[in-house]
Amino acid sequence: MNSLYQLTIAELKLCLRDKTNSFFSLIVPAAMYIFFGTMYKNASYGPEGLSYFDSYTPAMIAVIILISSLFSLCLPFVQLKEGGVFKRFLATPLPAYVLVTSSLIKGVVLVTIGVIEMFIVGYFLFDRQPTSYFVQFSLAFLISSLAFFAFAFLIAAFFKKMQAALAFNFVLFYPMMFMSGATFPLENLPQSMQDASHFIPLTYVVQALQLGWNGQLFSSAGLTALLTISLMGLVSALLASKYFKWMD
Repeated sequence: MNSLYQLTIAELKLCLRDKTNSFFSLIVPAAMYIFFGTMYKNASYGPEGLSYFDSYTPAMIAVIILISSLFSLCLPFVQLKEGGVFKRFLATPLPAYVLVTSSLIKGVVLVTIGVIEMFIVGYFLFDRQPTSYFVQFSLAFLISSLAFFAFAFLIAAFFKKMQAALAFNFVLFYPMMFMSGATFPLENLPQSMQDASHFIPLTYVVQALQLGWNGQLFSSAGLTALLTISLMGLVSALLASKYFKWMD
């Protein structure tokens, strides 16, 4: 337990000291949230006429989950593998599961910091309180985070070089962010892009978080989103455990 704690603290320190990680994880979502909120805070969204805050606070939290998974979990894992760090770790008494667990804890901490950041921005700039449906939102948040963390490990399993993984993650990042409803309402996109959004995992994270935020997670749409996310996470975890090699 002490080794897990020390390793997790070390990983968090390294991650927060990294300017790229800090920029994408903490600054980009908040900047987008403020920018779009200033422009569209009086608009309503969806058939229920949700406010910007109730619609896009959970959407920006989905972006934080995406960024933390692709850039704060996946890339460091590939970098450690590329540098032969795993080979040295496995020569010690430290079990391999400690490495995975510490990364998962790091991911949860990072996205939780992002959520708190969204709450603070919403409270002070938009004069809004966090959701009162805490249990529903937390359930959607936890399932979505763990599923995308598993997806990050799956990506890490297929790359030996950090630069190659970085390029691949950027290719994934932009379609997910702009075609999932996380930044622009899906109904405002061309029909072809709306159809393509059904194949983008972040679409279901956005849906689950928005429904959880507004107390509708246990509707048919919410349960469908949770089931899709859970299935993606399970498949990703199984494939990652099969194909990930600690030493190439």
